[in-house]
Amino acid sequence: MQIGDIEAIDVLLGLPGPGYGWWEERIIPQVRTNADYSKHLAPHFYRDGVPEGVYENSFISTIIKKMDEFHVQKGVVSFAIDDQDARQLVTAHADRLIPTLNIDPHEGMKTLRDMERAVDELAIKGVAVIPAAFNPPIPIDDRRMYPIYAKCIELDIAALVSVGVPGPHIRFAAQMPELVDEVCWFYPELRMVLRHGGDPWIDLVVKMLHKWPNLYYATSGWVPKHYPKGIIDFANTRGADKIMWAGYYPYGLTYERIFSEMPNVPFRDHVWPRFLRDNAIAALKLDA
Repeated sequence: MQIGDIEAIDVLLGLPGPGYGWWEERIIPQVRTNADYSKHLAPHFYRDGVPEGVYENSFISTIIKKMDEFHVQKGVVSFAIDDQDARQLVTAHADRLIPTLNIDPHEGMKTLRDMERAVDELAIKGVAVIPAAFNPPIPIDDRRMYPIYAKCIELDIAALVSVGVPGPHIRFAAQMPELVDEVCWFYPELRMVLRHGGDPWIDLVVKMLHKWPNLYYATSGWVPKHYPKGIIDFANTRGADKIMWAGYYPYGLTYERIFSEMPNVPFRDHVWPRFLRDNAIAALKLDA
């Protein structure tokens, strides 16, 4: 099978600018190192730091040209509800960008109202949750998360949740993969997409993917040559409908590197269209 024949969907496409700063302002106060971590954080997410003029037509045009070059039909982006520039960008490129909402459970009812508003105004397909980045962190199974999960079910959108050890110098306990089990048991209808790998607990993640029907896995943060063996084996056997591609461009990865390594991933032929496209359509309920 030719990978380039598939119009791919990137389940994590970077949307820089104020949306980036929304997470930065939550992460930096938690960092307890001697270095000025604010200088480290931007390169952690963007290879060359946060680009200038990120909302100018030239910048988004560059991203879309890259998408066209590598047959990426759509990309999932996230932003804060009051980020007007991002809202305009998503609206102007609704044929290419799939909107999800950055949420903060510390904001209580405001978060639930923001979710409703974002569905009504922008037809978001999910919420982005980075448990370790909230200040203070909020575990995946924390009581403050339960209203958000219930609202996701009510609005028929997905929860895209980071699991495992994060790259920034912050604590990871809130993102332990085992915490997902309680949520999936209590909310079996919830469509949850695990981001950033769950490393180093891949075997546990695979067990839960096998166990819970509405639990999915996205490869964000991994270059193809480092996709975990357990994830590849699972996709090739009983998990072909559970694993989806997330490129992490233009964060720390480039499409050039991703697609140069992608043909060497030992997925079976029947896995590729599901991995690159079909599973994202199912998990996020996209219009095919």
